[in-house]
Amino acid sequence: MHGVGSRGNSQNNPNDINKVDQNSAIRAIKIGAWNPAVPVAVFAPQTNNNWNPNQLQNFIEYIKSNYANATKTNRIYISGFSMGGFGAWSYLEEFGYQNSLIAAAVSMAGAPDGIENVEPLKMMPFWAFHGDKDPTVSVNRSIQVVASFKALYPSQNHQKLTVFTQDDFDGQFHRIDNGIYDRTFFNKNHTGNIFDQDVINWMLRFKRND
Repeated sequence: MHGVGSRGNSQNNPNDINKVDQNSAIRAIKIGAWNPAVPVAVFAPQTNNNWNPNQLQNFIEYIKSNYANATKTNRIYISGFSMGGFGAWSYLEEFGYQNSLIAAAVSMAGAPDGIENVEPLKMMPFWAFHGDKDPTVSVNRSIQVVASFKALYPSQNHQKLTVFTQDDFDGQFHRIDNGIYDRTFFNKNHTGNIFDQDVINWMLRFKRND
């Protein structure tokens, strides 16, 4: 799920759809840095507003119904950058683990002020990424959200946080979504969970059993 800068309505403005064809997983595919252990279908929806949890649920149902040959229903994953990261967390909060349709989630530079009830998400694998010097969305949001889970479930290792601390972003401390998927940041300085595994292959470790 994209951030604010990629919002659009391709039904009214067909070129708007090109805004989602630039970053994150799509960019990694285009530059040949996409390396999942098995073939993975990627869907990049677009919104002209904030991400709506119920619309995301409907979109996932649409994928399941219309791309059944490309979809393993127990291995559906979501990720989002900035506003898309907020969208991922909004979806998780709305549906919890039991009623969601996903097996794992990744957020990049986007998180809410907090999670009111972490219990419904205790089984949900997630990996939150953030830049320590992010001027757009405070890194403290991701830190506090993950801390709320660690406080209650300290032994769980399927819920992770990685914070990038380096200075060589050319001032683009918020724009970390490219480096997550194309492995640019593998060797960058960071705190929290070590970034030593391709994100898509980390996702593939998880599947739903319900």
